[in-house]
This record gives sequence, structure tokens and C-alpha cells, in this order.
Amino acid sequence: MTINEKISSLLEKKNYKQKELSTHIGVSTSTLNNWLKLGRSIPSEYIIPICEFFGAEPSWLLSNNDKISFYKIVDKKENKSELETLLLNNFNEMNYEEKRKLLSMSFKLLEEEEEVKESNAYIYEKKNESDITFKA
Repeated sequence: MTINEKISSLLEKKNYKQKELSTHIGVSTSTLNNWLKLGRSIPSEYIIPICEFFGAEPSWLLSNNDKISFYKIVDKKENKSELETLLLNNFNEMNYEEKRKLLSMSFKLLEEEEEVKESNAYIYEKKNESDITFKA
């Protein structure tokens, strides 16, 4: 399979639209269509963004190997809990956009948690200063 065929195949397999990929990599839909349908060469600076969109390894796209390989998070921690294993497995099954959204949400949750900790620390300090009990 050519690079163009691999991309077309993966778009179809993952049920993505050319518009989604073209928006992600910053080209017009007609440019992407020319690459895929007319077999035009894809400039090298788009290979990594295309792979990131699919979560695919660049080596797969650039090789003669038709068996796709996706990015995976490898955790060398030996004694993972069932929850950690489940989370990693689910993450590894997600496409690029789903991974990006999940990471964005996790950062927001961590920020909120930090804000709560700061708020509780302030309330605790006030409680110690004046022996007034506050609830978080």
C-alpha cells in the first residue's frame, strides 16, 4: 500500500471525514483530496501531524508494512491496579482527538483539585488564627 492508500484506508476504517483530517493538519480539503484520490505526493512536514491525528506510528505510514501500529502508553510499573490497567488500555484504544480531549479534561480536573486544596488551606489557616470553624 502507498502512503496515500494507507491514509484513505484508515480514514474509512475509523469513519473519519477528510475535512476532519484536513482541519487537523492545516490544509484545505481539496488539497487532501488531491493527495489521496489523485495520488499526489504528500509533503514530508505533514507526515507527523497525519500520524498524530490517527495515533499511528510514523514508521508504519512510511514503511512497506501494511500492519498498522498505533501509539501506546507503556507503563513499566509492575504492580498496576486493575483501574490503572483499565485506564491505560482504554487510552491506547482511543484515536488522537479522543486522547487530546481526555488529557485536556484531566488537566482541568487537576487544576480544580489544586484550587480546592488552596481554598482548604486558606480556610484551615483562618480556623487556626481565630478558632472559627469554616466548612469547605
